[in-house]
Amino acid sequence: MKNTGNLLKALYIINTGLILILAGSFLFSGKNSSLPKKETVLLKPEEKENTASVTIKDRISSVTLTNSGHGIWIGKTENSKEIWPCDTETVNLLLKNLTNIIKVYKFSDNKALRSDYSLSEEDALRITLSASDGKVLSELFFGTVEKLTNRIYFCTGSSDSIWCTDDSYSVYLTSDPEFWCDRKIQPDILYYDDFSKADSFLQRGKLLKTDENLTYERSLVKIINGSRITLRLLQKGEKYKVYPLFTPYDKSLEQIFSAINYGYELSSYTYSKLKETGFEEINTK
Repeated sequence: MKNTGNLLKALYIINTGLILILAGSFLFSGKNSSLPKKETVLLKPEEKENTASVTIKDRISSVTLTNSGHGIWIGKTENSKEIWPCDTETVNLLLKNLTNIIKVYKFSDNKALRSDYSLSEEDALRITLSASDGKVLSELFFGTVEKLTNRIYFCTGSSDSIWCTDDSYSVYLTSDPEFWCDRKIQPDILYYDDFSKADSFLQRGKLLKTDENLTYERSLVKIINGSRITLRLLQKGEKYKVYPLFTPYDKSLEQIFSAINYGYELSSYTYSKLKETGFEEINTK
């Protein structure tokens, strides 16, 4: 009887929880149905075409992704020296999400309410898209996410209105370079004529800060798509510190390639696999 009582109690708690979740969902759905709504895009197609840089600011720092031409994006976080190649697919997915037609609900025209939904200058997560001359094409502020319904509150820099919509943006609202930096050891920049050719089999470890005083023990070199990648290595226990250099086949890309200065960890397993995929070792001791 005691076990039966415990079972009934557990079922009562579970059912109560489900009822509360459903009630919250219906309440939010009902609230949305009474709000002014429209279909729109957060970034117009012509603004996307003119976007030369994207800056994402979270509550820790900011990162700027720069379109360097040929579809090549490079990134740099605030107050850092490191410049790294972006993951092209990730940047393109962000821009695609911003240009998709979405349904939005106007929550309020009262600017004073922004702080209630983490949309103030201090609290908002921000995406700023700019043209090559520095002109701001679009500035978007994102705030509170309704976990129950996966809705996010947002506003634009040019309006006092507060809106909400389905959340497909939170994943991109980070300044973490690990998210934006190309994870491939042979990054997209080497395949600027056709990114679909990029080899994602071997991937880097965590990013490292650059060290101008580092002495390299050896290098691995490979010609890819006419361009050269040089991996400068220093072994540390069972791992390697790697600082890549890129020399483009297309001379017009020399300035972009030479600006890249980042490093990452590499496992001994991945190191051995690199030598099996056409990298030639040069001892620099």
